[in-house]
Amino acid sequence: MDNPPNIPNIVPEPQRCVSRMYHISSFNMTRLKDIVATNSGIVQNPTRVEVATALLHKCGVAASKANPGVFKPTMLIHLMNLRPPIPLNTIGNATCHYGTMSVSEDDINLTNYVARLQKAKQKLRDELKGMNTNQLAADELKRIKQGADILKRDIFDVYSCNSLCNRDLHKHVDFGWGRPARLSVARYSMKNHFLFMDERTGDRINVVVTLTEADMSIFQNNEELLEFASPVGSVPRIS
Repeated sequence: MDNPPNIPNIVPEPQRCVSRMYHISSFNMTRLKDIVATNSGIVQNPTRVEVATALLHKCGVAASKANPGVFKPTMLIHLMNLRPPIPLNTIGNATCHYGTMSVSEDDINLTNYVARLQKAKQKLRDELKGMNTNQLAADELKRIKQGADILKRDIFDVYSCNSLCNRDLHKHVDFGWGRPARLSVARYSMKNHFLFMDERTGDRINVVVTLTEADMSIFQNNEELLEFASPVGSVPRIS
């Protein structure tokens, strides 16, 4: 690639983080979707990951705000699969980043956030339409640099999320003992991260939430979180 952008090396301060897994049942997922769709005139067919992201982000921000007592603007970084527009058999992490920013507490309202999330995703799809592989790579490097520049300024509390849903992982993971009853991951070392995974059957979803110890102690007692999500065991540690 000619003249790739110079991306600054951003190394976050080391902090003690805790990972917890939460389960959202099909019933509660339907409730969340209904709340978002009913309270909005523009949100159409919200997905599981969209409504779950909005819920967890809201509860994460509430936990972060509780420590200093002041709301800080947030940026949530999302990953979008680039297959398509690139071929489905492309090898590697063919993804593109995009972000949604919340500068007021009204922005993190479930309905408002899902509406802005859908708008940001559609904007990205429109921008990528018609690009060839080289153009997509250059565009992603540009987005990474823009994100790194924002991180360097330390204006936002930064969250990130990734989804492994709709990948049929339960069908493909088999170490000789049959299909697993549940999938998990090693604890994630980056704070403010959400990783979504399908349950084995139905429309249920699991999410591994990683926060600082201080924020997790507040997050895990959030009444709105516990209304829709249930804690699940522990996330395995790899030493």
